[in-house]
Amino acid sequence: MKSFNVIVPLVGSVPESYRIKTWEVEKGDRITRGQVICELESENTVVELESKYTGNVKALLSGEGDRVFPGNQLAIIKEEEA
Repeated sequence: MKSFNVIVPLVGSVPESYRIKTWEVEKGDRITRGQVICELESENTVVELESKYTGNVKALLSGEGDRVFPGNQLAIIKEEEA
């Protein structure tokens, strides 16, 4: 069974920090590809971060209100058993 890392994306051409506005999932939740995981807020915008994977949320590595940067790991998704 594989695990996948959810990484803070680079939005636009200039790297900037984000604040985790809200988590839309919790540890242990089953998620599907395309489901919104969290909202990331910058000075200029709010971005909904969608999952690229289907599986179960193994860990959330930052809390609401935490400042994160492009390339930081946000969560771990564990692939479902077939």
